[in-house]
Amino acid sequence: QPGKRAMKEEGNMIEANKAVALRFVTALGKGDVDTLGAVMADEMQAVATGTCLLSGTRSRTDICAAAGMLGQMTRGGIEFSILTVTAEADRVSVECRSLALPSTNA
Repeated sequence: QPGKRAMKEEGNMIEANKAVALRFVTALGKGDVDTLGAVMADEMQAVATGTCLLSGTRSRTDICAAAGMLGQMTRGGIEFSILTVTAEADRVSVECRSLALPSTNA
């Protein structure tokens, strides 16, 4: 039953990848640069749709820099509401909505 074992291993990998993606979203919302650095691969890209300041395609370096400024730009970071998480092989997509209150320091 090697086929079933391979399918189970792939399923485990996909679930692990989903968990990493959700850790990424949580860390991004908190501005937790250390966790972001730990969960992102060097070639990772994040794509944020919409019209906010974070919209667009960002590299690992860009994401860490932006996350480091969240404390200055927002009151309490970004709150993400997860809508869907989809994964296949080594790719994960997280669809979410975000809410952030602007900082009063600006």
